[in-house]
Amino acid sequence: MAGPTGRGGSLGAALNDLLRSQVTPRHRLSSYTAKHWHAQLSQLTAHPRGQQALEDAGLQVTTKTLINWLSDSEYNIRRSYRDIIHTAYENTAIVPADPLPDHIKRGQYEISGVVKTGDDERTRGTPDAAPLRIDGSRGHWDEIEELWLAGELTDDEFEDHFIDDVIVEDIGEGTDGWEFPGASYSVEVRWQQARSSRTSRRSKGIHSMSHPPERRKLPLIAVYAETAANAEQRVTELLGAAGASPAEVHTLIAAIQAGAVEGAQGEVIGLDTQAPADSSDQVHEGWLRAVETIAGRLAHIADRTVRQARTAAAVTDTPPVVTRAERTSLPTPVDSVGEDQAHQVLEAAERVFVSLTGYTGFDRDLSEEILAVVLKSVSAEQQEGYVRQLAAFAEANRERLGQLYGKYGPGGTLADERHCYLTHQPASVVVCERLDTVPMWLNAVWNDELDAELTLERFTKHWRFGLGPS
Repeated sequence: MAGPTGRGGSLGAALNDLLRSQVTPRHRLSSYTAKHWHAQLSQLTAHPRGQQALEDAGLQVTTKTLINWLSDSEYNIRRSYRDIIHTAYENTAIVPADPLPDHIKRGQYEISGVVKTGDDERTRGTPDAAPLRIDGSRGHWDEIEELWLAGELTDDEFEDHFIDDVIVEDIGEGTDGWEFPGASYSVEVRWQQARSSRTSRRSKGIHSMSHPPERRKLPLIAVYAETAANAEQRVTELLGAAGASPAEVHTLIAAIQAGAVEGAQGEVIGLDTQAPADSSDQVHEGWLRAVETIAGRLAHIADRTVRQARTAAAVTDTPPVVTRAERTSLPTPVDSVGEDQAHQVLEAAERVFVSLTGYTGFDRDLSEEILAVVLKSVSAEQQEGYVRQLAAFAEANRERLGQLYGKYGPGGTLADERHCYLTHQPASVVVCERLDTVPMWLNAVWNDELDAELTLERFTKHWRFGLGPS
């Protein structure tokens, strides 16, 4: 039975193609493109791996200092702190390579293509000449693996080391060394198979790695989404009437949501010993890795939920408070928003929207009309500092906004401007911020003045329930 096969224009290229089909190479995550220290810090603090990287890099500051930094992208921090953040960001952006698996280092290789030793030059793997067969278990793989882990295993390096450290170690120098001067090669690797059912199952598993079965689409559970949204709105209304600030309400709800996710994580962890009975060691190992991955992801979602709420709260609670009466009074509504304020907010929203989508074909007049209404859900006390508040929200939720536009925005996989034009307008950035801060107030001003109730309803479902974990 054929095993995994790599192909390329040289022996080294074919070997690298084979190896990359079996294990993950060292690479940089495509989402790590931030240049400014504030954007890098926001991305790092959004997940446990980034927080650990900051700690490992030597960042030692108080929680209050960290919140101050996250709340102001123009905060003046020392150069040494910026260097630490940059180091942690780069360390997090790089995903280390998987080590070389045993079936690569101990496999039986069949090389097809032009092979030359001395005056003997033949095209192997044809009816006239069998493939060149090499026993990988006789080779020395240390230098190859070292280059692979460092991300420096080029096609030329791989070919040179494979000839010297594997081919020569197995079958000797040949007549006058080995050369592979052809322009097309294929390299197949097979297990050293013992005659046991366990080894047979293992080899089938390896073979399937190069030909993965079509993945079954998992069903989306959407039973409680609407109920949860209604409950959140009701709780927001009750707490607001009791004198809680929007930021405090948002933080409390986020804590409840995070607690629910942690409860689910606890149940997942309890599955680590419940792999199907009589399963092989490989199945048990795969089961445990799946449980660890899911549990880690749930922990990340819980942490992210609380952190984003706290970041938003740090911004929205910034205006000074003088008396207890002011602190417990309801926000002061505004009857209208000035053109200058609407233009400043729109410009800030456009910068965020265009940076995430690259799309400039939006209807600016439509966005101005939307903002003239939506900004009425910003209290009189917060109007002056709202541009800064919006910028902080966008930084804290940049990955989430990117998911929204990548899925439902211009050119998105599920884009449908006819049914939800908001996803194609920069004003949607402001709508997202208001949905996270004062959803009931936003609904009230929207439904009073815009004849597009279903549009906001659809957009709310996209923002709250239509995105995968970030």
